[in-house]
Amino acid sequence: MKNLQIFNYNDTPVSFQIGEGELMVNATEMAKPFRKRASNWLSTQQAKELICSLSAKTGIPATGLVVVNQGGSNQGTWMHEDLALLFAQWLSPDFYLWCNDRIKELFRFGLTATDEMLDKARTDPGFVAFVIDELKMSRLKTIELEAKHEQLVQQIEENAPKIAFYEQLKTTQESFEKRRNYPVSNMARTLGLKADELNRLLMQRGIIGKLDGSWYLMPKYENQGLAFEKETMSKRYNEETDKMELMPTKYLVWTAKGRDLIFSLFEKQ
Repeated sequence: MKNLQIFNYNDTPVSFQIGEGELMVNATEMAKPFRKRASNWLSTQQAKELICSLSAKTGIPATGLVVVNQGGSNQGTWMHEDLALLFAQWLSPDFYLWCNDRIKELFRFGLTATDEMLDKARTDPGFVAFVIDELKMSRLKTIELEAKHEQLVQQIEENAPKIAFYEQLKTTQESFEKRRNYPVSNMARTLGLKADELNRLLMQRGIIGKLDGSWYLMPKYENQGLAFEKETMSKRYNEETDKMELMPTKYLVWTAKGRDLIFSLFEKQ
């Protein structure tokens, strides 16, 4: 049976739900005093790594470490206590200490000292003995919880360089992708066309035009970072000399943005 306890942090209620051997915290409520969302932290690479590591260590599936309730009295995003502490640390050092104290308190007593419970303690000696036994057991649980927390903190520190490396690698790959050039012949091959067929289709769509053997972007598509002009020499008929001669010809080389535009035209067909 799960016991719901509500504490107030700066006049904002934060719900803690303690069950058999585990505790969940309402992360939606945790984030409110800081005007943030739980999803902001859960979408970080660090949080994803932690969820995978914690799931492997505890045997609890990721869906059990982060639970989203969209209706009922317990609605919101709920986090396993280990994740909740790390989320609290991300929100605020002071809030992390506050959450840590509340979790320790709940694991020690499994309850809060309400007026009803104090009255029961005065009149029922057996209840007092029960609380003392719970205190003994909670001490062991607290030691275990602190050890688990220390292991997670150590794991974060060990994984930090790896996470930073992968984030830098992703940024580098994205930057490289943006700088890549795509000749029309390569894109045409991907689409199962010849280069001149693709150029004709783009001309029919009003994206490019042709003048004196050279291709250019139509005014509507200029200055959008779609393509840039390059020059080569090719044999063309020279009306002045009435001969085939090597003459400068301009052609378009497309950027990643231009490639995406071209491919999107075929996706719509």
